[in-house]
Amino acid sequence: MAFDRFAFRTSYKAPARLHEEPLTGQEYDEHANYRFSRSYGAIPIIDYNPRNEKLLTAALKERGYDRNGWPYAPCGILTRPNGFDFNSKRASFTCRRLCVTSKDPILREYATDCPYWINYHGFTKHMSVREFPRLITEVIRGTDRHQKIKALRSASERTNSTAKDDLCILAKPKVRGLKNAGILSHPVTTPLASPSISASNIFCPSRTSGIFPAFLHLLCSNMLHSKLT
Repeated sequence: MAFDRFAFRTSYKAPARLHEEPLTGQEYDEHANYRFSRSYGAIPIIDYNPRNEKLLTAALKERGYDRNGWPYAPCGILTRPNGFDFNSKRASFTCRRLCVTSKDPILREYATDCPYWINYHGFTKHMSVREFPRLITEVIRGTDRHQKIKALRSASERTNSTAKDDLCILAKPKVRGLKNAGILSHPVTTPLASPSISASNIFCPSRTSGIFPAFLHLLCSNMLHSKLT
């Protein structure tokens, strides 16, 4: 069911480019949705649903990685992301020898006998998409890039809400094809980009009185209709 809803909402008809990233919530955190996105070359940005996982610190250290999929080093330090290998489909994590600069005496003592201390990055751990298809993604969870991309979802939802509730355009759109969808986006984005324009007056003349708002509404409607037909 989640796969069908996800496919309907994203409406992928052509292969996506690698940089295209569908943003969805926890309700779409299913294996089928990840496979669907990756099969079209897209990067899935789906909120992780921990379900019945134990998220206490002791339980996370016992299983070996935190809620974002970042592994723990043998000394107990949480490793840091060191990039994603698209060829091997795995994320790399390193401890970066943080024990050397740590003020914790236990960690500093461990560093004297750490077998990974001689390595440039210290302890290294790989987390593969094949082993963790939901938790490990091409944009590693918990990173600044992941947080910035997730923030775009709130902005897009606010834009869609304004276009639907205030502009009366996206309430029941009848559009087929990317070209027509692009044409429809123009009367939506123009009022949003111009705060001085009263969107409700232009696109919802029933909410106000006067000839000029109704004229603009009729003009935009005719232009849109001629483009779509």
